[in-house]
Amino acid sequence: MEENATKKSSVTQASDDYSLERVPEKELTGWLDITLTWTGFVIYPGGILFGFVLANAFTFWQAIALLLLGSLSVSLVACFMGYIGKRERVGYALSTRIGFGYRGSAVPSFLMFFTNVGWCSVNLVSLVAFFGDIPNWLKVIAIVGFCVLFTLTSRRGMNRGLKLFARLAVPLLIVVCIIVVIIAPRHGGGWSAVTSWVPPQLGTITLGAGFAMALGSWISGSMMAGDVTRFARDTKGVIIGSFGSFIVGFLGLGFVGIILGVCTGSAEIAPAFNAIGIGWLAFVSILLCVWTTLQTQIYSTSLALANVLHKSRIFCENISAVCIMVVASGMTILAGLENSFISIITLFGIIVPPVPGIIIVEYFLVRKMKTPLNINDFAKFNYRGLISYAICILVYVVLYIMNVESWFFQTPLFAAIVHVIVSYKILFGKGTVVDNVTTP
Repeated sequence: MEENATKKSSVTQASDDYSLERVPEKELTGWLDITLTWTGFVIYPGGILFGFVLANAFTFWQAIALLLLGSLSVSLVACFMGYIGKRERVGYALSTRIGFGYRGSAVPSFLMFFTNVGWCSVNLVSLVAFFGDIPNWLKVIAIVGFCVLFTLTSRRGMNRGLKLFARLAVPLLIVVCIIVVIIAPRHGGGWSAVTSWVPPQLGTITLGAGFAMALGSWISGSMMAGDVTRFARDTKGVIIGSFGSFIVGFLGLGFVGIILGVCTGSAEIAPAFNAIGIGWLAFVSILLCVWTTLQTQIYSTSLALANVLHKSRIFCENISAVCIMVVASGMTILAGLENSFISIITLFGIIVPPVPGIIIVEYFLVRKMKTPLNINDFAKFNYRGLISYAICILVYVVLYIMNVESWFFQTPLFAAIVHVIVSYKILFGKGTVVDNVTTP
């Protein structure tokens, strides 16, 4: 009887994928699976859409510079967040307890839930756009069907679902990207025409604003690093996963979007692929792209919501899937994809970047990598973290009202500086971190 109870408990933990506890040693996996699964987090259609935005507002070399700077920035954030996840064996949601407290972590966890619902909706709308001018009610049915399908692999968790599908899908997507980069310039006058491209809206977006949009596009992917690296067997998985995933997902897909935007003049994925004669391949690749991304985003969304509601991951996954269906359907019926995408990345570029800056400073500088043995033993609220976040948002809003260039104030680096100032007493030995330790 006792043995059966133990087995049942083990199955429950595995299905819930340790959403509210540390990952045990037996579940750890190697660097290659960590890298492929993590790439699945960030290789999404929005990367191509962002490339379209860059191609429409910047010269070729300006766009490439923004991609390089953006991918380096989010890769570094991913390294820090991924190392925290690997060392503490917890995902993003539980790691926010370090910077914001046991109850206070509901704020950044809900931000991740909100962010992922937005990204998942954009990805689904990108996929059904391939169906052309069919009635909206048919697109809504397709959105619901695809969302249910993607949730099925997410439901199985990291080792039993996400990494197995990523082993197949990610290599295929890399091959598709290579094919596009080879074919597209032939339809756009060759590489000389591509590199000398003069965008139709040159100067409408500043370089600073472009960088902030780049952060808004991928910062959530770098923050979620711990959701994957908590299963990493060693630090090699963190480093290779961080840079490898964003080289493919950020730099790679963004580059594909720039090439397609320049060579076809389109700002939509389906027409752009059709214009170079590989519309059928595009649908297959976008389906794989959306599948790998949505299964992992739905997974992370459920982990974040579990930390907010203190419910099982499976229960929270059901809520997440319904929210995604509703938002994606609303985007399809009420708004154009391009307008929705630009609005979303602009908003996320404001509310999300402060979170990792605060957590990184709190973990490495304030706590010196020391945390309670029990993940539930953090103080209810880390007021320093909450104050730092509020300051970052307030500064941005004031600068926006004053019409001052504010891209630096939207970066994790600014949030890190703010949190150092707010935590100066502890950093200079005039105070201590107090946890709510209830276990021996």
